Amino acid sequence: MASNERLRAVAVTEAVSLPCYWDLFDADGSWPKRGASCRAAAGITLDQLSWWARTLRDARNDYQWREQ
Repeated sequence: MASNERLRAVAVTEAVSLPCYWDLFDADGSWPKRGASCRAAAGITLDQLSWWARTLRDARNDYQWREQ
């Protein structure tokens, strides 16, 4: 990255706290285990993050940013 390039980012204000995260893994190693209290919140946050990732990837492919 050239020294004159800037980082362009989008803030994601939601967060999921995972205290004692090791207790959230199932016996087979899958995460989060069924019934974990964070399951819904993590799913929503990861869905939003995935949406942003796809949207920004598509925008970068469709529109080339030009510096002034």
